[in-house]
Amino acid sequence: MAAFAAGAMVAGASMGVSAPSTAACGKLPAPSSGAYLGAFNNFDSPDYSSPEDVVTTAKIDEFEQEAGRKLTWVYFTQHWYKGLQFPLQTVLLIWRHGEVPFVRMQPHSGFFYGNGPPQQYPEQLFSLQHIIDGQFDQQLRGWADAARDTNIPILAEFGTEIQESWGPWSARWNGEGRTDGYGDPSYPDGAERYRDAFRHVVTLFREEGATNVTWFIHYSGSQFPESWNDAKWYYPGDDYVDWLGISRYGSVNTVDPEVPFSTTLDAAGYYNELTSFSSRPLAVLELAVTDNGAHGMPGWISDAFATIASGRFPRIHAVSWWNTGALPPPGINTRIDSSQDSLNAFRQAVANPFFSAQAQFSGDCRPPIPQHLTASWKGTTVRLRWQGSQSATGYELWRNGTALRATKATVATDLHPPRRRSISYAVRAINPLGTSNLSARVVLHR
Repeated sequence: MAAFAAGAMVAGASMGVSAPSTAACGKLPAPSSGAYLGAFNNFDSPDYSSPEDVVTTAKIDEFEQEAGRKLTWVYFTQHWYKGLQFPLQTVLLIWRHGEVPFVRMQPHSGFFYGNGPPQQYPEQLFSLQHIIDGQFDQQLRGWADAARDTNIPILAEFGTEIQESWGPWSARWNGEGRTDGYGDPSYPDGAERYRDAFRHVVTLFREEGATNVTWFIHYSGSQFPESWNDAKWYYPGDDYVDWLGISRYGSVNTVDPEVPFSTTLDAAGYYNELTSFSSRPLAVLELAVTDNGAHGMPGWISDAFATIASGRFPRIHAVSWWNTGALPPPGINTRIDSSQDSLNAFRQAVANPFFSAQAQFSGDCRPPIPQHLTASWKGTTVRLRWQGSQSATGYELWRNGTALRATKATVATDLHPPRRRSISYAVRAINPLGTSNLSARVVLHR
């Protein structure tokens, strides 16, 4: 399992009749020191018909084995054109593998690349204005309810690289610098719509008690010439955002030169700008570089991680490598195994204890006590069954007050029960953040 630690218990929800339940599990704060390590690992299908959302345990294992490190989170995309249902199976797959699920919520109705209907600009169906107007409130409340009921810590962002025009949620497609089409006449409409849509989504989640969702805002890794596209205009406020996020690529193809990690953050005071309007910690949500003809990838990796660990940018408390080699030359290929030298550089970089921060969450993220334990004789063996929970990643079977063994299933067989007049059984749930209390005992008599 990944290294997690449980935080303090938070107060429960109001006991009002109409108030929804509230998740006991809470949010991900910055570590007291160091940084979390996450990754996206090439979750694409060969024809791009399922871009960035086909998560498999094999892909997670592949990256962790190559990196020589367990990840804190696994990053994947949810495209709204494929449905707005909570991605339960993907969330459970990641959580039960030992990492925190990180969902990129992308409100758009077509493909950015690959096979399928192309994305239209501006967005017609999942527009920011439609989100603000509440057209998807029912689906979003359902998403929040399902997330809450798992009591699994979930990380989420709304829109990706929001200043970039490739995303239909960008200000570019939602009013740009106009000030007379929406809201505050002194505020650029495009970014204001994004800000208000973000606030609307977070408010819905709060109303549904989904306190186990940590919210990131994901900026591009650079500044833009248009003043209406400045990062500050998009920002919903610290009351709605838990983490700032950026992308930082040294290069995305084999032709362009590789730009050092710190260059863009230093340019025109971009890091200072981001941290001036928010007190939240900063995560590099997409960190990567494509090797070029000069074979500069190993050096770029070493420099980037060393710069972050040096404390030069002290608000950076998480890094997430974007590991993909899907596009043909001269396109993006940021796989850490693109060469043995690159792989060695990455393994050495993340071996730094700075990137070994343990994820701690507010609230109580332990699994609930298993319910409805039954035990029955089958010949000379005992068969047991119980009701588990989504947040449990395994269970411990106890016999006569002593731990017997662990299992991931909700059924078990005791092949060698002791020769006693009565035998008692109980079970408790486990996950990376702790264990439940023991269930009610079941006693069998011979």
